[in-house]
Amino acid sequence: SGIAIRAIAKSLKRIGRGMKRVEEGDLDYKVEPDSNDEVGDLAIYFNRMSAEIKRSRQIMENWNKELEKTVAERTRDLQTLYNMSKAMGSTLYVEELLNKSLNYIPKAGGSESVAILLADAEGDLKVRAFRNFPGDLALKRDEGIIGTSISTEQIVKTADISEGSDKEKASLKPFNIKTLLL
Repeated sequence: SGIAIRAIAKSLKRIGRGMKRVEEGDLDYKVEPDSNDEVGDLAIYFNRMSAEIKRSRQIMENWNKELEKTVAERTRDLQTLYNMSKAMGSTLYVEELLNKSLNYIPKAGGSESVAILLADAEGDLKVRAFRNFPGDLALKRDEGIIGTSISTEQIVKTADISEGSDKEKASLKPFNIKTLLL
């Protein structure tokens, strides 16, 4: 029985050293089972536990990276909105307000092209301020993707301008605009 006790104690010490290594962060450390009894099973369970801890830790690290990325994006968005709000509140002149908007809308929308359309007295939509966009574009309400978006006051995103009216397609083609967010 003394030999058996020493063998079990030796195996348990190896598992104990393995636990210490895992506690110190070495999640790749493995304890080789040296028997087919309960102590050998304990070594196998230890290795599985260590692998599961490593897997869980990797998942948490990935979540943290994604969370940090999302927080950084939201912080940039909030800063842009704050700057935009501050700039918008600094004037009551429509033309100046529209031109200031051109500095912030592309950042907020992630686009190089932007246009601000306003309705005239007849209700037709005309471009009043723009960047990398056809300044002469004029539309009727409910005409094409742009007019429908404005008249329904709905956010519309289209990945393919071919869904637009002939007038929209012809106007946007020279600017290589294929996707719209309205």
